Amino acid sequence: MMFASWMYIKYLICFASSSVVLFSITARSSLGGFHHNRVLQVGIDGKITELVAFGNVVPIGLALRGNTVFIGQAGPIPHVPEESKVFSFTMQSRTPTQLASGVGLEDIGLLADLEFGPEGALFGILQGFWDGPFEGAPAEPNTGALVRVNQDGTFTILRDGLNQPTSLEIIGTTAYVVSLAGEVWTIETSRIRPCENWH
Repeated sequence: MMFASWMYIKYLICFASSSVVLFSITARSSLGGFHHNRVLQVGIDGKITELVAFGNVVPIGLALRGNTVFIGQAGPIPHVPEESKVFSFTMQSRTPTQLASGVGLEDIGLLADLEFGPEGALFGILQGFWDGPFEGAPAEPNTGALVRVNQDGTFTILRDGLNQPTSLEIIGTTAYVVSLAGEVWTIETSRIRPCENWH
């Protein structure tokens, strides 16, 4: 087995019903770039189990609603909008089901994070237009967007022109967006009427 020279573990969530933590993992080998593209479960006894494995799609962002896990995908380079996708799976049915994608969004791709907000609406952060010279390069400045994930399989742009956003947290009705430069912005979601509740 080839071990990675470094591992990037992100998006931990507590699965309260079974007292476990789920996280996605990405790694790079000193022999060349690759992604593990897995969602892992850590039990309270410390046992680690692989729940879901993907191809070269860069899973990124986890959100929990009831017993359903929602996971985003940035997609392979060049991170075109239609490759930004949202999937879901449950502990009972671990086959991911695609729910939505960025098809139809012009030059706004690279899904970076997911988060549930008021009234059960699901939001996402897209880093923006990607034209990087190498894997791992950020999107172009001021091309990112906050979107709502719709149950008809689409994304609705709620705020665009964001400068390389990387993560999203929603507390109450306020969305906190962190940028690549370490800035934190707030966007008031109560002014954006969610039209759909994900059950």
